[in-house]
Amino acid sequence: MLVVELDGKPTLANLVPDLEVLAISAPDALDEYLREHGFARIAKRLAKSGVIDIVGTAAPGIDDIVVLGKIKQLERSDDYDLIVVDGPAAGHAITFLTAAAGLADAVRSGPVRAQADDVLELLHDAERCQVVLVALPETTPVNEVIETAFALEDEVGVQLGPVVVNIVDDGAPVPDDKAARAAVGDLDD
Repeated sequence: MLVVELDGKPTLANLVPDLEVLAISAPDALDEYLREHGFARIAKRLAKSGVIDIVGTAAPGIDDIVVLGKIKQLERSDDYDLIVVDGPAAGHAITFLTAAAGLADAVRSGPVRAQADDVLELLHDAERCQVVLVALPETTPVNEVIETAFALEDEVGVQLGPVVVNIVDDGAPVPDDKAARAAVGDLDD
């Protein structure tokens, strides 16, 4: 199993020593992409001048597509049975995951279009990709997860996995079954 953290911040690696964790940032993914596709000299100059950080943000979605492309590359490598991506928060998750569709609509051909098509194929394949949403057991985070779930299905077309409720207090009072069912409209009184 591999855990991928975005934005290049390997925080989980420090918490679980035996866990294989890879931190991916857009500038690093873009640099690697350029080097792997025969543009090592350009990548070196861009990195040296600091321009590589700007290139990723010059066109909307480029930074997201290179990160998604790196994840796609890891998935295709068959080195891992499972890849868990610690993705962005709900608000940015939709933008992040729709970047490939936006680029596919904007670019007719070439390597960027091919990358976008490959990422879309991965996102739409329920055997290869599912999104597990995580929320705190509070009203606002739960509402955000519900909105995000609908947006993921409607706008991204990605398969939803289970929802994880994080930091549940075992000592919190639990409503009786009748009250809980009434809260979700499941009573036939």
